[in-house]
Formats: sequence, structure tokens, C-alpha cells
Amino acid sequence: VLTSQSFLCVLKVWELSDLDRDGMLDKDEFSVAMYLVYRALEGEPVPMSLPPPLVPPSKRKKPAVPPVMPLLPSPPSVKDSRSSHAGSKTIPHPPKPAPWVVSPADKTKYDELFSKTDGDMDGLVSGPEVRDIFLKTGLPSATLARIWELCDIGDIGKLTREQFALALHLINLKLTKGLDPPQSLSPEMIPPSDRQNIKQVNRMKKSSVEEEIKEKEEAIRERSGEVQDLQDEVAKESGELQRLQSQRQKVQEALEELDQQKGSLEEQLTHIRQQTSQETQLISSLQSEHEDQEQRICQYEEELVQAREELLALQEESRRLQEKVQAAQEQLTPLQESVRDSFTQFSVETLELHQSENVLHKFLDDLSVCNICCFFF
Repeated sequence: VLTSQSFLCVLKVWELSDLDRDGMLDKDEFSVAMYLVYRALEGEPVPMSLPPPLVPPSKRKKPAVPPVMPLLPSPPSVKDSRSSHAGSKTIPHPPKPAPWVVSPADKTKYDELFSKTDGDMDGLVSGPEVRDIFLKTGLPSATLARIWELCDIGDIGKLTREQFALALHLINLKLTKGLDPPQSLSPEMIPPSDRQNIKQVNRMKKSSVEEEIKEKEEAIRERSGEVQDLQDEVAKESGELQRLQSQRQKVQEALEELDQQKGSLEEQLTHIRQQTSQETQLISSLQSEHEDQEQRICQYEEELVQAREELLALQEESRRLQEKVQAAQEQLTPLQESVRDSFTQFSVETLELHQSENVLHKFLDDLSVCNICCFFF
């Protein structure tokens, strides 16, 4: 479905791509248009003017000069505009042709403007050719796009003389009375030259729709068979899925049980490793203590051997000393008797010496007294 915004975007792309303003696109211009369309589909805005790098080499020496567009004619009178009316969405087929909403006077003014706008004189005006005329009305772009979509009855991207007059008539209705464009053209709005074409188009559309309906019905039958096959396959797969889910549940339970056993075994293994580490440390400690004891025993044995040797030497020395003591005792007896005699004699001499010392002290005392007396006298 072509929206008003996308329609204006297409018009803008056409205007930018049609560099020579001939209403057609050659190979280079078509390449530029496709590039802009793809960029727009990717979300990028259409530029206001074509960037120089996008201008094809064959067009760079031929700059496009937009033609000067005249203004719209004066809006129709209220009496003439009252004949315009929005009809139903579907196009009826009256037995007598309905009068056209565009009055002959307005048609004459619109034809003059059409002749000035149709620069290539092909009896058609394109979007770029009427762009300035539409924009000068000041209407929103969505409204202008909707009017173009209604008037471009053949969907060729251009307007005939009568379609152009109808477009200006709808624009003037919006400007003078504020009437929005209808959802579809009523019978009196359809240009006379397009009414027979619309009947043929409707017949072709009807035939096409009937053919399309048949194709759709056949496609529906095929899809129904495919859907039934898919439903059967889904039912089969659902059963298989349930079986697999049940199997998965059992496997999950077994896995959880194995996880519990694994956790218990890991705890036991951790406890055993701790005990093993403690036993290893204890064994290492006992080995160290055993080595220390062995070293001490060797040291004690060496000391014992040395002590035994010293004991034997002491015993031998004691024996020799005893022999010497005995020999000394034998020599000591006469010496003791001599010492006793000497001691007795010494005692006598000592006593006599004491007596002599006493006499001497007394003499010295008497001498001192005499000296004192002589000092005073």
C-alpha cells in the first residue's frame, strides 16, 4: 500500500533523478533513483538536492534548471464549489453519466495553467512539474500526496489535463471550505475521459480478482492439506516430545542422584585426604624423632665407650695412686715422729720467744716513760 509519505518520497526521488527534466529516466538516472530508494528504505532521509558525487558523469555538464511554475488560479466561487461533494468509497455505475464537479469556467483556467506546466507538450504533467504549484498552496504534504493519489487514476505517475483540473479543484475545496480529500472518487468527480477507462479497469480488476480468488482458494486447499499434514506431524512430534520429556525427566532424576552421590563421595574423599595429610605429618614427625633418637643413641654409645676407657684409665690411675699412698704411708711414719719432735721443740722455742717478747715490750714501755719524763723535765 502506497502511503502519502512514501508517495511524496517517490516524487522527491523522481525529481532528483530526472536531471534533464524530460519526464523519463535513462540508465544513469534510473541508477541514481534506485540508490536513493534503497537509502530511503534503510531509514535515511531523501536529500533536498542531489549531492554532486551522485550526479552521473554524463549529466554533469547538463545542470538541471527547474522551470518557473505559475501560481494557482483564483479559487472557485462558492456557488460553483457547492457542486463538489465526497462520495462513497466504491464507484457506482449509474445509467446516465453524472455531471463533472469541475465547472467549464474553472476547467478553462485549469487548462491554461496545464498548458504552461506541460513543458514537454506530451499531454501529461509529472510530479516534478507540478511540485511548485502544489507546494505554493501551503497544504500539508500528506494532503497533497492524497490528492495526487486520487487523481492519478491510471497509476502512471503523471496526470492528464482533466486529472490535473480535478486535482486543482480538490485543492481549492480544501482551501476555501476546508473539505479534506475523499477516501475515493465519487462518480461526479471522475473525469469524463477516464470514466470509460475506469469501467474497463474495473472489469479487468474484477476478472483479475476472480482469478486471484480462484488461485487463493486453490492455495487455501493446498495449504489446508499442508496444515493437516503438519498437524499430524505435530501430533506425532508431540508424542515423541512427551516421550523425550519423560525420558529427560528420568535422566534428570538419575543425574541428580548421581550428583548427590558425587557430593557425598567428594566429602568422604576430602575427609580422607585430611586424615591422610594428618597421618603423613605425624609419620614425618615420628621419622624426624626416630632419626634424632638414633643420633642420640650413637652419641650415647660413643660417650659410653669413651667413659669406659676413661674409667679403665681412672681405675689404673687409682691403683697406682693406692700403691703410691701405701708407699708414702710407709715413709710418713718416721716423718710423723720427726715432725712431732720438731713440733715439740718448736713449741718450746715459741714459748721462750714469747717470754723474750714480753720482756722486750716491758723494756720498751719503761723506756718510753723515761723519755717522757726527760721531755718534761
